[in-house]
Formats: sequence, structure tokens, C-alpha cells
Amino acid sequence: MDTDAQDSLLQFVWDRVAAVFEECERTHGLLEALPARTPDRLRFVASVVERVGAMGRLAERVPGGKDCFRAAEMRMEGNKFMRSSGPRDLLAAAEAYNRALAYAPEDSGELRKAYSNRSAVCYALREYRLCLDNIEAALRIKAPAPDPALEEKLRTKQLACRKLLADERVCHQFEQFCYAKLSYGPNLTNSRVVDGVVESEGQLVARKDFVVGDVLMIDEPYVTVIDGKDRYTRCHHCLRDRFLELRPCPDCVVAMFCSKLCAQQAQQRYHRFECPVLHRLFEIYHIATLVPLRIVCTAIDTFGDDLDRLEEHIQKIDPDFNPFQLNWNKVTREQLYDAMHVLPTNESQRAPMLNLFLATESIVVTEIMFRHSPQLRQLANTEAKQDLIRQLVYHHTMTSAFSARHINQDNGLGSYPLLAAANHSCIPNTIRVVLPGGKNALVTYRPIQAGDQILISKGVLFSKHPKQFRQDRLNSLFQIQCRCEACTFDYPTVWLDHSDCPLEPADQTQLNQIERLLDRAKPPAVSCHAVRTALEAVVLLMRKYVPLVPTRNLRQLTELFSRCHVLLFHGVPARQRYAQQGLC
Repeated sequence: MDTDAQDSLLQFVWDRVAAVFEECERTHGLLEALPARTPDRLRFVASVVERVGAMGRLAERVPGGKDCFRAAEMRMEGNKFMRSSGPRDLLAAAEAYNRALAYAPEDSGELRKAYSNRSAVCYALREYRLCLDNIEAALRIKAPAPDPALEEKLRTKQLACRKLLADERVCHQFEQFCYAKLSYGPNLTNSRVVDGVVESEGQLVARKDFVVGDVLMIDEPYVTVIDGKDRYTRCHHCLRDRFLELRPCPDCVVAMFCSKLCAQQAQQRYHRFECPVLHRLFEIYHIATLVPLRIVCTAIDTFGDDLDRLEEHIQKIDPDFNPFQLNWNKVTREQLYDAMHVLPTNESQRAPMLNLFLATESIVVTEIMFRHSPQLRQLANTEAKQDLIRQLVYHHTMTSAFSARHINQDNGLGSYPLLAAANHSCIPNTIRVVLPGGKNALVTYRPIQAGDQILISKGVLFSKHPKQFRQDRLNSLFQIQCRCEACTFDYPTVWLDHSDCPLEPADQTQLNQIERLLDRAKPPAVSCHAVRTALEAVVLLMRKYVPLVPTRNLRQLTELFSRCHVLLFHGVPARQRYAQQGLC
């Protein structure tokens, strides 16, 4: 079975246990060999993992503790980027210094030096306020060995920054960009969904007409998980790109946070459980593996670390619970978890071997946690409580296929309880726009009439992907046999076929002008008002041309629609600004 988990810890385990399951299938029939009850089935999978000798791998000591030597190595790597004979790679230097911060023990000389070095990056990028923050962080560290020369250097730079900040000419702050808001008044009981959108019989349905550009929903993730490649450039909790502000977790070498609030929220909700083992968790397979674990940890915190209370609550959840009927103006943390718990698992529609793969994934995650997480081991101190944790991780491993969505393309994943209610179409009438902090806005992309179903794409589009690829992908991930209009009428894959009918000359000229505006998006060339004006022009063009789908290749128009929203709500990314200013 191809799991796309090559060279991962999960692949190591699955290669061994899959052979046992295949033998069961040959001799007894796989379904007949498996226990009927979920806890018994998970214990059976755990016994197979132990029988094939894979438990020893899960019991291995977790690598990656604080280490002054490794911190010094990474700091020296950053210094090489700073001293490069060619253009200095300041962004690579900042990431190297962040790694040094993550590995440096608390109150060590290496931690102080890493903050000092990162302040030099801030200074070179003309981020004088952030430079001061890094200098102050370095000066606060009471390292065992004093370093008078470093302290004098830091205080000299501190005075220089304060002087520069007093000069308004170097203090051009980027205009505060806009916050997304619903296009119409919210439902009386749902502050996240616009009035006129309801959930009915497993569908999101419009009760009135909506036009292109309307914001129908703003959903907040129940949990987020950062992509491994971004762990030293983005906040571990909110996933914002704050690479000059990140502060390390004092105990592990993986998590970094952009603020005390993010650090406190993460620590309370989930990081205290995963901190000792987070380095190993990132080695299991894919960050999607961490989503169900983080949901379960957050649920445990919601119920006051009382697993008995959590289990009692789950048993009382109405199977027909509808999150759209909640009063989201007064929603409780318990109700938020209910919205996650009632999402479909599709266990009965999935191939038995795929269910066993997901069960094996859950066992790998939970066994690592039971063996290496003191906080979780202390709570799950009986077989019954461990069974509960296994069942919940397995349950949310199955439901997260519907709730997990990428954040900022590949920077991480979020789990969204309300967005999960929207069904898929290869030619959707809405698109997701990621907002700061991982929130998602659902924006009308094609005209929606009263009575229409509100549809999103679950990763495939008729304009980008051939029909057979879409069908195979949807069936594999979601057990969906798509019958949308694009699949029913076999619309052409216009982005691949280049089968385009051009826009009218005047419209194409306007579109090209908007693209040039966005390409040079930096102050004072562009402002929030300018981007909003550009978006309004793009929306008018979409209202004109989108009804002509599928005969037109609207790739440029679609991309500008998305870019305007991202720029409007996020502003110009810092990295882009630095490049435009010739600083990196």
C-alpha cells in the first residue's frame, strides 16, 4: 500500500505490521480477523506493533535536547551568512540565529549571543524597534559568565536605535491593513456566518442571493499545526511569520512563539503534553499526524485534565448535534469540542487496510506519548484511560480528513469545524482566503442564488486537474464520488490545455495594470485603499467573465482575486518588502 510515508517513522512500523494484516487477509479474511469493538481493535493493532518488534523503536530516547555546542554551530552558520562576500542573506542568517535560540539552554551565554546576533539582522533590515527588543532580551539574560564587551556593544547599538527611531524619516510604518468582516449581518446566533447561510441535511445552503466577493463565513481553527520547514520562522501557535520576534520554548528545541500570549495559550492547551516528544512527533509521517493529537490534548485541557469527565461528556453528545445551531456569540469550549467530535469519520466507507493504516498511525502517536510525555502518562494512568486516548486520537485522525485545511499554502494546517460542513465541487462557488492567525474567510467566487448549495474545493479543481485525477484523489482522501457539473459534463482542464478565449482588450489592459500594482506592492506605491480599489475592479471583471466558465481560462483573474484578498488582510509580507528595498 502506498502511504506516501517513505523514510518516516510511521513507514518503518507500517512496513512490518502490514505484512501481518495481509497474512490475516489471506488466511481468515481481514474483517473476520479483527475485533469488532474499536478499543479492542486498537489494542489488537498495538499488539501487532509489539509482535513485529516496532515498539522498541517507539521507546527510543527522543533526540534533540538543549545543547550549547549545537547552538554555537547554528549561530556560526548565521555569522557566515552575515559575512558573505556577495549580497548578505539576512533572512537565512535570521533563521540560523533562530535555530541557535531554540537549541541554547535557558540563561546561557549562547542564548544571549543568539539574541545579540539577531539584533544585527534587525538593524540591517532597518527594523529598529525589533532590534531594541532583541537587545533587551539579550541584556535580560543572566548568563553564568559575564561578557562586558558584548554588553557594551549592545548598549551602543541600543542608543543608535533609539536615536534612529526618534527620526520620523526612518519610521515609516506600514499602513495597518484591513480586517475581514462578513458582507452582511451575522446570523442571530452565529457571529461567524453571514445571515442567509444555513446548514440543512448535511449541506450549506444559501437562503438569499450572494454576489462575487461577498464574505459568507469566517471560521477559526480549533487547533493549528506548523509545517516542519517553518518551525524557525513562524510562531508555533498562531503561525504568523514573525521570524525576527520569535522566542524559544525553554524546554524543547522545536517550538518558538511570537508573543507571551501565544506561548501561554499553547502551553496550557497542548504544548505541555507534547513538549518532551515534539521532535519525535515531527518524524512520524506528516504534520497531519499531529492534528488529531493536538485536538485531543486541547479537549483534555477543556475538561480540566479530567479524563473521566471528558469521557462522560462524549457519551452525552447528541449524534445529531449541529454546530450551526449553536449560539456562537456565547459558545463554550465544551461546545467547540462537540463541533469537532461530531464530524464524520467515514470509517465504514473506507477500505479495511486504509482504516488499519490510520489505526497504526494512531497507535504510533499514542505509544510515543505514553512512553515519553510525563504529563499525559500521569493522566492516562490506567488501561481504560489509555484506551480512551487511543480511541480519541483514532477518531480525530479519521475526522480531520474533513476539517483540516492548509494555512498559507504549505505553512501549516488548521482544523475548522464550520468549513467542514461545506461540500466539495471541482467548480466551487466560493474560495477560502486565509486570514492572519489562521482564520479562514469563505468568499463568494461565482454568483450564488437563493436555494443553491454553497460549495468549496477540497484540493482539486476542474481548471487545474484532469477528471480521473480528481476522482481518484477525492475517493482516496474523502471517499467521495464527485458528481459536480465539471465532472458530470467533463469540463476541459483549461489551465493545462491552454484553451483560452482572451478577455476584451480594455479588460485585459486593466487586469495587467492591477497585476503590476500588486507586483510593486510597497509603501507608498500601494495602500489598503489602493488594494481595495483593485479588488473591486477584479470583482467586477469576475462578475462579467466567471459565468462564461468553462470555456475561458480565467487563471490570471482568479489569481489576482486571491492575491488582492491576501494583500488586503495580511499586508505586504515583510520578506517581500525587504527584497523590494534591496535589503536582502
